Amino acid sequence: MADLKPILQLAQQLRQQAVQQRQRRVLLMSGEAVWCRGCAEAIAHELVIPAQQRLWIGEPYGDIECLPNRQAKTRLGSECQLLIYDAHSGFDPDSFGAVSGTLCGGGLLLLLAPPLNQWPQFDDPEYSRLLVANYQLSQIKGRFLQHLVAELQQAEGVLVCTQGEVLPSLEWVADEPPEVCSVSAPYLSEDQQRAVTAIHHVMTGHRRRPLVITSDRGRGKSGALGLAAGQLLLQEGARRIVLSAPSREAVDSVFRQASGLLPDSTRVGNCLGWRDAELQFIAPDQLLMQRPEADLLLVDEAAAIPVAMLQGMLAHYSRVVFSSTVHGYEGSGRGFAIRFQQHLDNDAPGWQALRLKQPIRWAQNDPLEGLVFRALCLDAEATANEKLDGLTLDGCQVRAVGRDELMAQPLLLAELFGLLVNAHYRTTPNDLRNLLDGPNLTLYVMESIGEGSRHVVGVLLLAHEGGFDEVMAEQIQQGRRRPRGHLLAQTLASQLGLQRGAQLSSARVMRIAIHPAIQRCGFGAALLRVVSEECIADGVDLLGASFSASKGVLQFWQKQGLGSVLLGLGHESSSGAHSVLLLRPLSEVGSALYQQARLRGQRMLLAQLSDPLQRLEPELALCLLAQQPGLPLPSVDEQDLLDLHNFAHHQRGYELTLHVLQPLVQWGLVNHGDQLSDDQQLLLFSKVLQQRSWGECAQVCGYSGRKALLVAIRQAAQLLLTRYLASQC
Repeated sequence: MADLKPILQLAQQLRQQAVQQRQRRVLLMSGEAVWCRGCAEAIAHELVIPAQQRLWIGEPYGDIECLPNRQAKTRLGSECQLLIYDAHSGFDPDSFGAVSGTLCGGGLLLLLAPPLNQWPQFDDPEYSRLLVANYQLSQIKGRFLQHLVAELQQAEGVLVCTQGEVLPSLEWVADEPPEVCSVSAPYLSEDQQRAVTAIHHVMTGHRRRPLVITSDRGRGKSGALGLAAGQLLLQEGARRIVLSAPSREAVDSVFRQASGLLPDSTRVGNCLGWRDAELQFIAPDQLLMQRPEADLLLVDEAAAIPVAMLQGMLAHYSRVVFSSTVHGYEGSGRGFAIRFQQHLDNDAPGWQALRLKQPIRWAQNDPLEGLVFRALCLDAEATANEKLDGLTLDGCQVRAVGRDELMAQPLLLAELFGLLVNAHYRTTPNDLRNLLDGPNLTLYVMESIGEGSRHVVGVLLLAHEGGFDEVMAEQIQQGRRRPRGHLLAQTLASQLGLQRGAQLSSARVMRIAIHPAIQRCGFGAALLRVVSEECIADGVDLLGASFSASKGVLQFWQKQGLGSVLLGLGHESSSGAHSVLLLRPLSEVGSALYQQARLRGQRMLLAQLSDPLQRLEPELALCLLAQQPGLPLPSVDEQDLLDLHNFAHHQRGYELTLHVLQPLVQWGLVNHGDQLSDDQQLLLFSKVLQQRSWGECAQVCGYSGRKALLVAIRQAAQLLLTRYLASQC
């Protein structure tokens, strides 16, 4: 390797500049992998940085601590002074976004990459996550890497060292000197001190006045939660503070800050104990299931938690603090703010908002922060509301957009991705890469077409699936193969047992988003209608979608002609809800398979309600049952009819009649649910179909006990028996 002395000197100078300005700097090593890694190792040994403050992301190299991309998020909450990101091992946008936030002011990022003019054509190892069955690696065009290279080349604070070329000169200097902290320990900024004071007010002030803290990364919001928790346990007599977040790793810094204020505190697993008080972490789904008592609930990274779960927390706990990153790799803080604010205005009108703006880990105008925002589109914004005033469907156009057009029109990409970020709480930088490079995707946009300007008001991302040969389809049906990226085909074949479902051509709506300013006005239906027509013209057999199930979601898709086919048994980790698969047939063969899938899914749903789906939310379940195909009359002989009559009109035992009462209730709820009152539907579903205990059923349905429940069940059975007898005639 050529003399490294000039490169080492340049790295030293760049690090010194970073320390003086308390900002981060980027040294991009562009060349062959061996050269880049050798330079990085030499720089790491040249700089006087403790070993525990150095981190290498990529394949193991030398004696520096190394983590693969998959484990990068385990370093959340930690800090480093030297970060080496080896893109020769694969560039993962989520991981890069995560670890970039661990680099402190005065730190140096060494980004190792192929020659910049060749990087977009590089066979990135991370492409394995984009490549789906039936597609080839050559179909991934490297558009995301092209976008990344363009941002790196024009970013301030980034020096590019290219193998075999003259080294760049160090000219860029920050405009302002670093700010001096004007507050005393333990606070690191005035913003953080204000946040801690506001959390105290939630704990000690009026009930039902939740606090929402938002900030970009590195502003000390998690530290504020930890400081406040420690102070409240120490000074205000709090006995139990509950902490919730998408993952335990995300709140390690909260525990560290709290333990620093509590002498002799001990942490065991998810609990920090101090004398007879505790700070305990509980995952969101477990929190809503267990509903433990708490003096205060702290919810960190709320943007990555479904709004429905946040609503449940808000309903049960009277003193709550929600904290969220605004521009984060974890999920959309802006979408969280838009959606959750509506619920706060209705359910807790006295809620307070606090935005932290002062950086703590680095000084203002940090070049790396700006680069990460732009390169990962974390700062992408949807069209401003005022630009859509008076917009009607006649003023819109739907079209398929090529990804090369997105690359050529940055404003189109920003509006499109900004809309996706606002609409979905788990939109991350990896979604940007999939949007630009996913080989099986087609992108549709709905645009306003006013004079002189066009703006994105709707987005639909469509994945093409299925089309497997008979041999592969049989292996999928048998559970021996799980082809990546074919959710509809795999579910139809392996879970519903319909081999033909993997052979037919299908299209799945991965994402659909309509601008908040024009929602519930028919724009989403119009967008989906155009996409359906194009799918029919392309010979697609089935149009489908798989989303977190809710009453509103089911009703929307039903209006668009998609029927529910299969409900997932478990709660999704990302949403806390059951997933539901919906289909619409677009061809004759698709229609035949759709009818099969509906009937098989219906039988599975009815059988599963008493065991794996016994905790399914009644409102959702009744909505699902109302959308099912009509059930045939249950097979009932004369003795069964007599048993039903004696139960409904006399005193025959419930348990002795359950064998015939259950099919009658299934038939009644599916075929004639609208003729039962809401209370009767809830009662029959909870007790007869889900077979909940008498005590639990009384609590869920609002009855005093078993006797009152039996009276109500008998009355509902009378109505269903009358309807059954009338249907026999």
